[in-house]
Parts: sequence; structure tokens; C-alpha cells
Amino acid sequence: MSNETGAVRPISDPDTEINGDSSPALSADAGSLAFVRNLAPRNGRILIQPLGPGFAPRGEPEEVPNSRLAVHSPVWLDGGKNLLFADEVKIFHWDAKKGTTAIYAVDGILGGMSVGPDRGNSRHAVVARAKVDPDIWEIPLDATGTRSTGPAEVLVRSTERDTLPDLSPDGRHIVFTSMRTGTSEIWVCDADGSNLRQLTHLGAHIVRRTQLATPGGDHLSGSSVIVTIPLLDLTSSYE
Repeated sequence: MSNETGAVRPISDPDTEINGDSSPALSADAGSLAFVRNLAPRNGRILIQPLGPGFAPRGEPEEVPNSRLAVHSPVWLDGGKNLLFADEVKIFHWDAKKGTTAIYAVDGILGGMSVGPDRGNSRHAVVARAKVDPDIWEIPLDATGTRSTGPAEVLVRSTERDTLPDLSPDGRHIVFTSMRTGTSEIWVCDADGSNLRQLTHLGAHIVRRTQLATPGGDHLSGSSVIVTIPLLDLTSSYE
């Protein structure tokens, strides 16, 4: 979508037999778009679409090797050559030269993932992890984002579903969806899980995706949130 005109055009074009594309992640150089192509429920692939000027697709998307059942949440680490993604129980690292390797396994079910900025010698991932209901957890990573440096710790917990976490580009805030009010709404907190506040009062049964910002040249400010629910897209300020 153009920030100037509001015009919307598709970047991917799945076949009508496909369940659709989701979880878009734009590389920092705006040259590649990673996303999930949902072939069937709990059956998808991570694809990478090369992009030209104006985010125009260049050629056909390529499949990330060994990205199969229930994959989600692709996150770029370094330009268009390294990314993380997850399935229900593991986090994987894909390198353009080395291929795909599993780097972390969880006791529970992964329901979403986001990775914060490089802090010099470390960075952090936030994930939704579920045993009975999902909560938001933090995983410490090394500076490359490809190796964990300690155990996961819970950041946000409730008796209802907390899912789809996304870190702001500066690593200061986390936006996520929660059912703690009875319907799926957008909440935001500081990176350590404090200062929790509700952003939306949509009364929606499903909020599919939240995103604090899109990296690259044409980007949303860190104070904007993109919320996607069936038949509705809206932007809401969290400041």
C-alpha cells in the first residue's frame, strides 16, 4: 500500500486452490519479501519473493528448503540472506548458502515470533508459547540471532490467549493480540513486559496479524500498528 496515495496492489498471486499467503516480512534492504504460502490448514511453505523498485516482484518466489508443516513468522536477520522462522515446536535458521537448520526447541506450542534489533553482542526474540493457553516469552539470542544464549523467560502472562507478538524496530515495545477481555484485541507493553495497555476495542472474534512497522524505504512510523481482521484493515496509534 502506498503511504502517499493509499493505493493497494498485490505482491503475491497464489492460485485459487491455495489457502492464501500470510506473515509477510520485508528485508531491511527492501529487496526480498518472505511470506508463508498456506497450502492447507497446518500445511504451508516459507517463500521468498525478490523485489525490484517500488516493491515490484522480480520473477517467481523461491521456497525455503525444509519449511513444511505449520510454519509461520519469518523474520529477516541480515539483508536478504538470513532469516528465522518457526513451526509449532522449533525455531529454524535459514542461510542462503548453508540452508535450513533448527536452532531452538520449545516445551509447548509456538504461536508467533518476532526478533529485536542487534544490541552489539546480543538480541532477543519474543514468542507466543502455549501449553494450555499461549503466553508471550523472551528468548535471549547472540548478536547473529542464530543461537540462543539462555533459557526462555515469560514476559506477558494471562489466563487467556496472548499471541502474535511483534517487537518495534527500536526494540522498546511489543504489540500482541490477547483474548483477556473476551474478544481478540491488540495490546502493547514495554520490552520487559511492563506498562501493559489495551490499544483496540474492536469486539472482533479474530485478529489475524499485528505489525508495528515495515522495514525498508517506505515504512510506517514506530507509533503505528497495522491490525488485520476479516474484512477490515485499520491503523491505530499506541502513543
